[in-house]
Amino acid sequence: MSDSIRIDRNKWILASYEFHMRCKEHLWSEKGKAARDYLHWRGLTDETIKLWRLGYNPVDGWGKPEEWGIPGKKKIHLPKGIVIINRDEAGWHYLKIRKRIGKPKYEILKGGKIWPFGLQTYLKTAYGFLFEGEFDVMLAYQTGFFGVGYAALPAGQSIRSDWQHFFTKIEDVIVAYDSDEEGEKAAYDICKLPHFIKAKPYPIGNDLTEYWQHTQSMKEVFHYLYDQLDLIGVD
Repeated sequence: MSDSIRIDRNKWILASYEFHMRCKEHLWSEKGKAARDYLHWRGLTDETIKLWRLGYNPVDGWGKPEEWGIPGKKKIHLPKGIVIINRDEAGWHYLKIRKRIGKPKYEILKGGKIWPFGLQTYLKTAYGFLFEGEFDVMLAYQTGFFGVGYAALPAGQSIRSDWQHFFTKIEDVIVAYDSDEEGEKAAYDICKLPHFIKAKPYPIGNDLTEYWQHTQSMKEVFHYLYDQLDLIGVD
C-alpha cells in the first residue's frame, strides 16, 4: 500500500479497531470454529491465538471509504478469512486477511503499510530471527525459546530506515525464510547486510510451520531454532 495516499489516519485506526474487535469475537464464536481448527492445524494453541490477537471475518464484505478515512469512492474490500493485526509501539500498521480461497492468499486491507510483524520483540534482545510469515513468528514464540526476537517480513522487502529503532540492540539477525526458490533468493539478498545470517535449511518442510506439521513436535521446532545460535557463536 502506497504511503502517498492521503489517508485520515485517525479514522483508519478507528475503523480498523472496530473491525478487528468484531473479528476477534467472531473467531471465538461458533461461526469461527473452522478458522480455529485451521489455526490449530498450523500448530497454534488457543493461548497463542489470543496472545497475538487473531480474529476471523466470516463474510466477504466491503467498507465505506469515508468511514476508513480513505479518499475516493472505491469501497474497501474486507475479505473473508483469518485476521492478523500488526500493531506495536510505533503505531497501527496493517490488518491482513489470510483467505481460504482465491489469490493472493494474504490481503492487506487498504490503508495498511508494510511493516515487519513482531518487530517489537527485537527491543529487549541482542539476537533475532526473521521469517517470511506471521504464523511462523507466532509458532516460534510459542516454543518458549525466549531471549531472542521474532519478526516476519515478506520476501523481497528491504530493511527500511524507519525500522532502525527496533534494531538498535540487535547484534545478529538469523534469516529463516521459506525454502522455496523465492525465499532462498530473498534470504541471500538480505544477508548481504552486515549481521544478517542465513539460517540452516529446515530439515523437512518449506517453513517453520510445515516443519511442525511434519514432526508434530514443538520440541523439534525449539531445537531447530536453538541450533541456529551456532551460526552466531552463541553458547
